[in-house]
Amino acid sequence: MDNKKPRKIVLASNSPRRIAIFEMLNIPFIQVSPEVSEKKKDEASPEKTAIERALMKAKSVSDKFPENPIIGIDTIVIIDHKVLGKPEDEDDARRMLRMLSGRLHSVVSAIGLVNNGQYTTTYDKTFVRFRNISDEEIINYIKTGEPMDKAGAYAVQGKGAIFIEEIFGDFYNIMGIPITKLYSILVDIGINPMSSYE
Repeated sequence: MDNKKPRKIVLASNSPRRIAIFEMLNIPFIQVSPEVSEKKKDEASPEKTAIERALMKAKSVSDKFPENPIIGIDTIVIIDHKVLGKPEDEDDARRMLRMLSGRLHSVVSAIGLVNNGQYTTTYDKTFVRFRNISDEEIINYIKTGEPMDKAGAYAVQGKGAIFIEEIFGDFYNIMGIPITKLYSILVDIGINPMSSYE
């Protein structure tokens, strides 16, 4: 039997999407706010940048939860070898959406795990193709407020879905969690989301 109650995961994230996915998977967890800046390092590759940020988020709260596995996650959007994080303002969101319009881009989500003093990292990449978007559509979308806390200035699970023509890879990776990679990490530390924990 594998229904023994496990240690709770500490999820170092403020993202409502990530919290919802953890709840959907029935993962026993505590949500805390990471204590790091999300400013990117220009010299690093996008994948390395996401991995470093994810691990920094986990490490930032590790002193407060020495007995718990801690997971940090970071998501970035890449187009033309440029990293698109969360928009700084509406003009920045408009710039990002114009860049994505009618084109293929990639989304990288990385996981950093701190567990018993050991570090584990992984990431996944999903490709997304946008249809052509008019300036009017971009302006109306920004007015909804939805783009402002999302990497790349859109939400695949929200109104931003109307811009998407094709997805190649893990849908949840675009939302902010590489779900198959997460499952593997959890199983490795004795937490199986397929089990029913009391």
